[in-house]
Amino acid sequence: MERIKALFTMNENLSSPETKDPQQTYRMIIGIALIGGGALILLEAFLKTGWLSFLALPFLAVTLLADGIRSRRLLGIIPGCLVGGAGLGLMFGYGGIFDLPWQQNLAILLGGFAAGWLGIVTLSRLLLKRYNWWAILLVGIFGSLALTLAISEMRTIDFFGYIVSGIGISMLIWGLLGNSFGLIIPGCILSGIGLGLYQAWGSGGDLNGLARTGIMLVIFGIGWGMITVLSRPIVQAFIWWPLIPAGVMGITGYGLYIGGSPNSAVNFIGNTGSIGLILLGLYLLLVRRGIHGGK
Repeated sequence: MERIKALFTMNENLSSPETKDPQQTYRMIIGIALIGGGALILLEAFLKTGWLSFLALPFLAVTLLADGIRSRRLLGIIPGCLVGGAGLGLMFGYGGIFDLPWQQNLAILLGGFAAGWLGIVTLSRLLLKRYNWWAILLVGIFGSLALTLAISEMRTIDFFGYIVSGIGISMLIWGLLGNSFGLIIPGCILSGIGLGLYQAWGSGGDLNGLARTGIMLVIFGIGWGMITVLSRPIVQAFIWWPLIPAGVMGITGYGLYIGGSPNSAVNFIGNTGSIGLILLGLYLLLVRRGIHGGK
């Protein structure tokens, strides 16, 4: 009799929902999502709505996200966000909702994909208390590429300036939120390179090469100076060595600009000087106590 009871107890434990294989549950969720998406595509073949098949990817994303949120696992959150972002981008970009040129339709698709990566950062932080800031780098890449296609003239300098600046800004955000000074340095440098090259060679005007080189070097120097300003909240001390390349590039850039365009030198110095005032304001805000002794 005891053996019979033990067999029944073992059978109940094996069939209980607590002992169900997570991989089996995930395969079941994927199966339901694929069946639903396939059904929507099949209905579109009969109904000819022009938009029904575009709901297949959002349906798949909702199913994956529901499982990821319920189980609190990245296995459902990551593919759910990416499929959802791509699906919404396809729907709004190519679903016939807007009559836009091809580059703006592609920009909407890439923007939706960037939103998917941002969703990974947000949901992982809210649900799992994790800081998956690495996904911000993908937000910067796809978001800046979408912005280039949407609003720029699609020149080579536009792609380079927007994308490099986007990567730099995303690394800055990643470094600040993740408290990593190792990301602040390349973030500031890449932001300065992208903005400097774009402002120097992508903007209009009749400036000569000497003046444009001066603009580029001054903005490069500002990027290096930002490393010193942003070092305070990360390492609780000001890192002074970036001011050396910042000063060299700034002085050289001003000299080249004044030599290449002396008539507009006053306006240029005033505009870049305002950025210096902003950096000084950040400096004063970050100094909550004396900085003697490196603190």
